[in-house]
Amino acid sequence: MKRTKNCRCLGAPKFFKFRGKGIFFTIISLFVVTLIYFFVMTDSMGDVRYSSRAAGGVAAKERILSTNDYVTSLKADYVERALRTGSYNALLSMVTYMNKTHSFISGVQGNFTEVLLNGTIEGTPLADMEIYFMENKTLPVKIEEIQAASMEFLRINASLLIKGINLEQNAESGPFRVAVALNLSVYVDSGVASWNDTYTIISYTEIDGISDPFYFMFTPENYSGNINYSNSFKKTNISEWNLNGTKSLILERGYKYEEKAPSFLNRLQGSFSASGCCGIESLIYFNSTKNMSFADYCYFSERCQGSNPKANFSLYNITNITTDVYRFKLEPYHIGTTKYDLFNFSIKNNNS
Repeated sequence: MKRTKNCRCLGAPKFFKFRGKGIFFTIISLFVVTLIYFFVMTDSMGDVRYSSRAAGGVAAKERILSTNDYVTSLKADYVERALRTGSYNALLSMVTYMNKTHSFISGVQGNFTEVLLNGTIEGTPLADMEIYFMENKTLPVKIEEIQAASMEFLRINASLLIKGINLEQNAESGPFRVAVALNLSVYVDSGVASWNDTYTIISYTEIDGISDPFYFMFTPENYSGNINYSNSFKKTNISEWNLNGTKSLILERGYKYEEKAPSFLNRLQGSFSASGCCGIESLIYFNSTKNMSFADYCYFSERCQGSNPKANFSLYNITNITTDVYRFKLEPYHIGTTKYDLFNFSIKNNNS
């Protein structure tokens, strides 16, 4: 009967009274699995808490083992999920802020940390600018929910303290994710044993669906107020590059890896610096009379060889792509066999 009484505490009414949402559902489902293990191995939560003080006590031993599993899940699952979701919302907030202010982010690392932890940017609450992605979703709020759930459902006292955050792209993250490293101090007390350590938790967050700042920052039409061109990051699945592959990339407005192109994080700060590990490019999908290569970073920077009129390297139109209403063109680097492989379909542009 004691088990039935304890199980009743986990019923639907009490669950839905709790304020957590989103990632909290995943946390609770994993907690319930752990609880089932507790109830099978012990008479009740009360028996576990006040069982033999000796480590050899069966109940105490199982409590220690189970709490150790919880600590492992805390690092690998609960906090990592909160970090991943929070990081995506923070990046989304930053890009929306850039679009509203029409300014690039200086100090991406510092601003990202501020948004993730406080929901502010340069001290201004994002909600004041009608940017609500971080509302009640900052990392400290999510950590408080994890701590509250630990006590509410497992009778485990968990204290988590954020010590530092680092944002980067590297070989492990690749071009279409960012790596966020969280330095976290963890203290867990199960009643019969405690854990106290500092961990580095790394989350890889996809950039899919976030707007590319280059499009809304650099298109002349955006300045004049006529048209606001935008493009969202979307990794292409195309692996074979030829005329058909190039046409498909344009139509889907997708992005591919390109070692001479800037990375996602470079784009946030308006930098055209090449990124060997994480550079990405799309092909300009709107019509333009500008005599530049339509590889996006070439078009916006106006620095690629062949993108300048009368330069030593010419621009080329592409058969079955370039028309009078879509003046698509590329420079020699991009029509080469190791890139889009369009040399056999290239016709020299008369204006270059």
